[in-house]
Formats: sequence, C-alpha cells, structure tokens
Amino acid sequence: MIFIFNREFVFPDEEIIQQSKATTNSYTHPILKIVFWERYKKAFSYLQRELRDSKKEKFDNLLEIGSSYGLFLPALCQLSTKVVGSDVESTFHFCQDKTLKQIQEQHPNLELKIADVKQLEKTFPNDSMDVILAFSVLEHVDKVDKAVKNIYNCLKPKGLFICELPLENRFYKLGRFMAGYKETHEGYDPKQWENIIKTDLKEESKFQVPYGLPLFQIGVYRKI
Repeated sequence: MIFIFNREFVFPDEEIIQQSKATTNSYTHPILKIVFWERYKKAFSYLQRELRDSKKEKFDNLLEIGSSYGLFLPALCQLSTKVVGSDVESTFHFCQDKTLKQIQEQHPNLELKIADVKQLEKTFPNDSMDVILAFSVLEHVDKVDKAVKNIYNCLKPKGLFICELPLENRFYKLGRFMAGYKETHEGYDPKQWENIIKTDLKEESKFQVPYGLPLFQIGVYRKI
C-alpha cells in the first residue's frame, strides 16, 4: 500500500473566508492573516508527521472543538476519514448559514455538531477520537479542569490533543487590538492552563507561533 503523507494545506474558498469579517478581520487583514493561518499550518504539519510515523493513511475520527466559521475544517478533512466540527449553540447557529453549510457541501466526510467542551460527554462517547483540536477555546472556559477531563475521556488511548493558547503578553494584546477584539480573558493564566492540561495528558511538543514569535503557544498532548 502506498501512503500519501505530504498533503497540501487546503484553504476554504475566498468567499467563505470573507464571511468571517462579520466578527473578525483575523483571516483577511494583510498582517493578521499571516499569524492566524500559520497556527493552523503548524498543527496540520504536525498531524501529517504523526500519520507518517504511525504509517497510517488517515486518522479514523478527528474532532475540532470551537470550529467557529470552520476555516480549518477543509484542511483537516484531508487527514481523517471522519471529521467533526463543533461549537457551542449560539456560535454554531451564527456560523451555520454563513460558512459551515458551504464547507460541508464540499467535504462529504465532514459532520457538524453543537457541542460544549464542558459537557462533551453528552455529544461524544468515551475513547472515540484519534485527535482533538482546540484553537482559541480554553482561554474562554472557566472550568478548564472539567473541560480537559472531558477531552481526555473522549480521546482514544494514545490519542492526541492539540491546543493553542494565547500567551497574553503585550505583543499578543497589540494583535488583539488590531484584530478588533475587545473582550478580555478574565481569570485566564496560560501557564496555569498548561499545567492543568498536563495533569491528565502527557506533553509531547510545544512551539510558539507565528514563526517562533511569542504570540500563541501550540501544545501537543497524548493520552497515555
């Protein structure tokens, strides 16, 4: 059997990307889009290496928590037989007609679900996912220990959790201002959140993006 390990990162159609301007310019601003797309590309590359090292063509089941507009989903659909994009009810309904339906029409292996990371067990069975990703999610969660426990339970043994956390330094805050975000992450501490994740999951790798600059940290954790 011949395995294809070097798949290209797939962007959504430009008209879909433009729909995200309804709430953010992170994916369309000439500078900010470099930062935000680089986060996804880093995770995509790591997952390709994981497939290559395990000599697998694709993952069986992959879940993205907090998919929002679903801009990462077309790329993820290249890597897994089944991909689930999810978000809390209010965000899901807002994005469904703007982008999610169009993306799903183009990717038959994509399923869309309403799901809350603090109640993940209500939507997904234990030991069901090879990979779970959460970008711009956990900093918004108050009971992060409960969320991480749910992620742990949902992962298959040896499954991967890839999590992006903002580093909350002045460079990051400047980027938030440029992106038009006005909300703050009340009570959020990136180091504390990282330690909570490592209570249940083994850290395999972490790197700062974009291009090593200290704006976001992507951590890769495994269920042992």
